[in-house]
Amino acid sequence: MRSSSDVSTGEWSERARVTSTTTVDRAGQSGRSGSARRLPGLLLITQIAVIAALLVAWQLVATLFGTDFWTSSPAAIVEQIGRWIRDGALWTALGVTLTETVVGFALGAVVGALVGFVLGWSRVLGDILEPIILPFYALPKVALAPLFVLVFGVGISAKVMLVALMVFFIVFFVTFRGTRAVDRDLVVIARVMGAGRVDTWRSIALPHASVWMLSGLRLALPSAFHGAVVGEFIAASDGVGFLIRKATATFNTTGVFAGVVVLLVAASILIGAVKRVERRVLRWQDTADHGIARRTR
Repeated sequence: MRSSSDVSTGEWSERARVTSTTTVDRAGQSGRSGSARRLPGLLLITQIAVIAALLVAWQLVATLFGTDFWTSSPAAIVEQIGRWIRDGALWTALGVTLTETVVGFALGAVVGALVGFVLGWSRVLGDILEPIILPFYALPKVALAPLFVLVFGVGISAKVMLVALMVFFIVFFVTFRGTRAVDRDLVVIARVMGAGRVDTWRSIALPHASVWMLSGLRLALPSAFHGAVVGEFIAASDGVGFLIRKATATFNTTGVFAGVVVLLVAASILIGAVKRVERRVLRWQDTADHGIARRTR
């Protein structure tokens, strides 16, 4: 038999080991969380530094080698954007392009998500209609732009419909595949436990498909800008695409680059907004992951 001192020593040793392990785990978690907090700031600083270096190099090349006619320069682009702001052309054109983009994006996303979810959930309908829809996705949407102009005119409606069409296919196929990937065993178990069709959709299908759906929205947003600008290139009397087309017709390289910069800034803001919405909607994933991690420790 072990003496009481041996037992006490063994117990205290075990307690010390557990305490030290817990302390190390907490320290590791604290270090990881601190690193996670520092990492976004470091990434942002690095990205700003890279962009600033590229702009400085661009300006130096244009100044030293006299390539302003072909490449313009950051200083000239800023000056051009300032002129557009002062005479009000920028806000009018940007308002038109953003309206076409946002309205077309919303229309195409809603219809694409709805149709993709329904056809993805219904095996029979999906097997029948997906091979019919797929060839239309292969069509170059830009080739359909003149047809939209003929049907809807040169106003904003033609660009909205073109944007909606481009967004629809991306959101549809991503949502369709995401809904098809739902674990049907979970659906069967839920049905056995008494869950109805609506309960199954709300508790299993929609949460799973929403991850894919939001990824499709993020992927479709650049295509929405693409559709709006292409439509303005073909037939428009206003918009950022119209400003770029007008600058191209007069060999104004600075005007072309200024329009591109405006589009880049607007697209970055909208993509950032979509990412924020995605993080908020999918917050339940982080909660579930933390819960699983706590249970497995």
